[in-house]
Amino acid sequence: MAVIIRKPIKKYIAFFLLALMGGSVLAGLWLVKQRNLKQSQSYELLAAMPSSFVNSCQKASLQYNVPWELLASVYQVSAEHGLGKQLNEDEDIENIAKAISQSKARNSLNLDTTIIMHSMNVPFSIALEIRARGRLIANKSYLYSGAYSFPYAVAPYYTDTWGADRAGGRKHEGTDLFLPEGTPIYSVCSGKVEKLGWNKLGGERVGIRGNDQIYYYYAHLAEINPDLYTGMKVNRGALLGYTGHTGDAIATPDHLHFGMELPGGKWINPYNFLRYWQVANVLPISK
Repeated sequence: MAVIIRKPIKKYIAFFLLALMGGSVLAGLWLVKQRNLKQSQSYELLAAMPSSFVNSCQKASLQYNVPWELLASVYQVSAEHGLGKQLNEDEDIENIAKAISQSKARNSLNLDTTIIMHSMNVPFSIALEIRARGRLIANKSYLYSGAYSFPYAVAPYYTDTWGADRAGGRKHEGTDLFLPEGTPIYSVCSGKVEKLGWNKLGGERVGIRGNDQIYYYYAHLAEINPDLYTGMKVNRGALLGYTGHTGDAIATPDHLHFGMELPGGKWINPYNFLRYWQVANVLPISK
């Protein structure tokens, strides 16, 4: 016998199904938000790491066959909790690498990391914190790798001016690299040309959407490479243009404003990445 569903009941069923669908959408949005938050935390952790610290961790990583992200995590969390002898950075990192290399789980950033930490006599709660930090660092640690290059073939002068005051109540969201007008500027990564040409603040600018989905912003150029066009794929090291002082830099010394914007629209400090890429390109660091 056929079951007849009355109209009021149909309305309740429809409402229930819509509620389920709405809940699924909200859950999906929440998961996306959490993923973006985690990615943002990864980027910010890496951006705050001095290039000398990363180099020390990577050097010990090669010597003792331990992930450098784990070494960085152990060092940072231990220092935050006042653990260890705190001799000096290089020696502490090497001692951590030695201790971890004696563990059977030395190549792991997974559950066995807690076992490693127990062998170093730290509480379980701190071991979990170290593991979580290591995973966050490892999530975007490719930024400290040979996949990137420096935007110049010669050494510029630059300092960390992130957050410095700018006209109109703005804050500086990048790094200024000073070299004479006309000095060639190269792409730090492979990706696609997303923006080209003039804007009020940046003057002649080039925007590259890296294969890592970060937006790399090159501003105040005297001239843009005429061979570039929007949507064009570029390789790391591609010529983008030439140093200048266009836009709101008209009264300043010639320089490149270099910025890094995350997929969610948040800018991060590029200074430490630039220092690392500069050393990787065997260019001297200005004092």
